[in-house]
Amino acid sequence: MESRYFYSFITNAIAYLLVAVLLSAVFVSLIFMGAWFYNTMGFLGIIIISFVFSVLVVFASSTLFRRMRNLGRMKGDFISLAAHQLRTPSAGIKWSIKSLMNGEEGELTKKQLDFLQKIYDTNERMINLVSNLLDANKIEAGEYLSNLKYSHIENSVDFVVKQLEEKADRKKVKIIVEKPGEKLPALTLDEDKIRIVIDNLVDNAINYTPEGGEIKISMLKNGNEEEIKVTDTGRGIPKSDQSKIFSKFFRGSNILKVNKEGTGMGLFMSKNIINLHGGKIWFTSEEGKGTTFSFTIPIPKKTVI
Repeated sequence: MESRYFYSFITNAIAYLLVAVLLSAVFVSLIFMGAWFYNTMGFLGIIIISFVFSVLVVFASSTLFRRMRNLGRMKGDFISLAAHQLRTPSAGIKWSIKSLMNGEEGELTKKQLDFLQKIYDTNERMINLVSNLLDANKIEAGEYLSNLKYSHIENSVDFVVKQLEEKADRKKVKIIVEKPGEKLPALTLDEDKIRIVIDNLVDNAINYTPEGGEIKISMLKNGNEEEIKVTDTGRGIPKSDQSKIFSKFFRGSNILKVNKEGTGMGLFMSKNIINLHGGKIWFTSEEGKGTTFSFTIPIPKKTVI
């Protein structure tokens, strides 16, 4: 089945090349034909050749568009199939290792448990990468938001903070949540997806803030939008990396020196989730001093308090 998708991918790519070559050949031919028509028929010849050229361009463009759409669909199908086939054995490995670590096949030494824990953690990163690839594929297909409903953003913030409190405490990083005096209006959200955004931002802040640092999460109403800010006192983002920070698989050069783990998909996912909600996401950062990530979600005209 994989070979079918690969074959389709290659044939579509070759088709693009052939269409490009054909258009080039037609264009050169029309130049010579245009000169001949002009010499024999004057401006009427130019009008005729222009009409013929326009018809050919429209036909070639529509063919190319169909090919591109088919290629995109084939690429998406291939990624989805490959990711699903990776997920199944990874899940099996996960539960097998967990069974061994729980002593179901006999007692293990500390050294053996430590070794299995490393395998388990590596396999978890593989599972996360597969999940991210599937999510990215859904985003690019416009099929990611599936459960939009009225929801209060502070509920999602509270949920994520509760999940990450223990991790922050272990690292001795303080999380401060600042809420406005009045309750914010409900937004039209896919709550699970918004939690992914907040989790990515806060988890990154914990990972890249040194011991004794501070993370501040603030929420406010700003005109017809609600704005969420996550500010840390961490490593910051080098200026040379800032234009690429929302790119797929990108990780900052200063982070790779101290932490080689991670998929580089979190901020790519976050940006696309916010865009799908009709919002914006951006950041300000200074290397060595910290970073503030901000995002907005529009308040619906008909809302609930």
